[in-house]
Amino acid sequence: MNTIEQSALSKESRSAGDFKPLIGVSDNHLLAKPCHSHSGTFAFTTSDPAQLPSVPAKSFRLVNSSSDNVLVTKKTIYFSRHFDESVDMNTDSPIVDIDYLNDLTPDGDSSVVSIDFGGDNSVSSSVNVPVGRYQFSTFFKFNRINADVQPVGLYQNFSSIDINHPAIALRVGTDRSWKVRVGYTDNPISSSEPAELNTWYKVEFQVDGGSANVSINKYTGTIPTQISTGGPFTSIGAGLLDEVTQADVATVSFASEGDAKITVDTLEVFSDGALGAETLIAGQSNEYYCHRNLDEYAVTGDVSGYYRS
Repeated sequence: MNTIEQSALSKESRSAGDFKPLIGVSDNHLLAKPCHSHSGTFAFTTSDPAQLPSVPAKSFRLVNSSSDNVLVTKKTIYFSRHFDESVDMNTDSPIVDIDYLNDLTPDGDSSVVSIDFGGDNSVSSSVNVPVGRYQFSTFFKFNRINADVQPVGLYQNFSSIDINHPAIALRVGTDRSWKVRVGYTDNPISSSEPAELNTWYKVEFQVDGGSANVSINKYTGTIPTQISTGGPFTSIGAGLLDEVTQADVATVSFASEGDAKITVDTLEVFSDGALGAETLIAGQSNEYYCHRNLDEYAVTGDVSGYYRS
């Protein structure tokens, strides 16, 4: 479709399809009106560079509510994967049941993959990662937990999955506690609440060479609540993060040690380099566009805004 909007900061274009328009005809003219599925307001306070809240959005208007200028930067999308039938998913057993569905996620109606583990099994796919510092994240929910289950893990290669040796992975035990696994070691992380069934979560790994920080958000509709953070977790050695970050391709895996079922939405990787920067003068406002979430942007001062998705 023809471009109808273009961001001055990121140079990304938006077509009518991105705005889910209402289409009509009047006086022999085709009319298209943006029809956003979600909208809301936010206020954000910081004195240091920090990401905006992890709220799904296509665009937002940002107001500098401080008395000083605010620097606005945007992360660079490096890799994005929607899970549908076109994605090559590898399983280590024929008893793993994979279904490609449409589900209502925090990002709206989305293509997801449902993975039903019949035992100690895994599902994996390749993923591109940049060298050095980057963030990778995914949305997921648990449908059944009768064994330790891994909603996402990053590995050097497929053979590392067989020996359960991730560079870094998020895991949940049968007691619904959260853990971060590095190599052969499970590291418990504190959380304000245990994992729940049929609830959407987003995990983000902030990788810096041979270490990573982890944050987990729980979603009520499109509204996130951060329930856990942990790290930095050191991951240095054979098959660990310091080696993975030197390669162009890694392996992402979803796994379980027994009977469990999960649903996974889009996997995304952002490189550390900001895609341009803009100074927002005190008291002024501007319009910005997102790939999927507000947290693709970081600011250096107090702001408020109105988002649309």
